[in-house]
Amino acid sequence: MIEPNPQSAEPSVVHCEEGDVEAVPGQRSIIVGADGVARCWWAYTSPLQRRDHDEVWGAPCYDGDELFARLCLECLQAGLSWSSILRKQRRLREVFHYFRPYAVARMEPEILSLLQDAGIIRNRRKIEAIVANAQLVVDLQEAGVPFADYLWQMVGGKPLLRRPASSKDVPDTDLTATLMSTRLRKDGFRFVGPTVAYAFMQASGMVNDHLAGCFRAVRNPEKCEHCAGGMVFDEFGRVALIGRELPEGGYEWCLPKGHMENDETPQDTAVREVYEETGILGEVTREVAVVDHRFEWEGHIVHKFITHFALRRISGELNASNDPDHEAQLVRWVPLRDLEATLTHRTDQEVIRRYMTG
Repeated sequence: MIEPNPQSAEPSVVHCEEGDVEAVPGQRSIIVGADGVARCWWAYTSPLQRRDHDEVWGAPCYDGDELFARLCLECLQAGLSWSSILRKQRRLREVFHYFRPYAVARMEPEILSLLQDAGIIRNRRKIEAIVANAQLVVDLQEAGVPFADYLWQMVGGKPLLRRPASSKDVPDTDLTATLMSTRLRKDGFRFVGPTVAYAFMQASGMVNDHLAGCFRAVRNPEKCEHCAGGMVFDEFGRVALIGRELPEGGYEWCLPKGHMENDETPQDTAVREVYEETGILGEVTREVAVVDHRFEWEGHIVHKFITHFALRRISGELNASNDPDHEAQLVRWVPLRDLEATLTHRTDQEVIRRYMTG
């Protein structure tokens, strides 16, 4: 396990404008930007790096599909700069079917065409490894082992918190990563050496290596949130999904859902959220599933519980313009048989599976 670094050495702090990190040559500690926020020095090398620093690197991820995506990106990065991966990330996610393991595992016939795509990392061994690794993830899931649980148990189920004073205190790998690499390779995974494993741990928030003084190094206790939503069916057996625009382009497709307000019951919240995000007024017919996941938001680990219901359409037409939070940009009906393949997030896919078996 990683031992916390001594905090007696305070990190040096300088001020600079965003993108002007070259103004402080040799600076590898904390930089305060024009917005007054202290960040690790590398956040100022490009806008993509800053977004990665602020939103991804060191933030615990508990979604199995996204963990697989981040592991794939780290495999592709081996021997290259991380900035090159960030520049190509949007295209990589597109061609690899957003790294959904079931889809990637069937990509062997696509390998030759991928090698002609200048928008990605065209390394045949890495691409073949990703496809092979996807099949291993599928095998785990079909054996009843969620990929997130499989990975997180290797670090004891909790993020490993460090407070390095400067970049020289951030290792390329450590014993935990070496043990993770050994386990992964024993189970058949490829391109997962100790350095790749440690970079993956950083990218997935299994270890927090933000420098002491960086705003992302601050951690607060876990908070719980309770939400509700649902599958609203029309008379043809189709279900309404909402599309949310992604910063890197494209859309993620989700079941409508949201936070419980005031004295609402979960059923009340489901009816309201479905109406606000889809324009469809529904009536709850039964509870389908309660799913949960964790993520990081404003320095807190948030444990979110979502109760999903099945609803019958009473009235209304598809319309995303009534959403007061403006989270839904698109809305459409999707046949039940196509739902799992269309939905972006593992937790929504799990709801569909429980409905089908319920």
